[in-house]
Amino acid sequence: MSTTEQAVRIETGTYGIDTVHTQVGFEVKHLGISTFRGSFGGFEGNITVQEEGIAAIE
Repeated sequence: MSTTEQAVRIETGTYGIDTVHTQVGFEVKHLGISTFRGSFGGFEGNITVQEEGIAAIE
């Protein structure tokens, strides 16, 4: 079985983050014994794409 990678072209422009279908979370390892996980309940943002790729995330 073989796999092929293809680059995805994203159209230039500014995209709003869909807060209904998006989650922001993190995890931190503590002394190699346990992992603390957390998430953010409220957030908003935009992603701006220029010709070179992602230019800014606000």
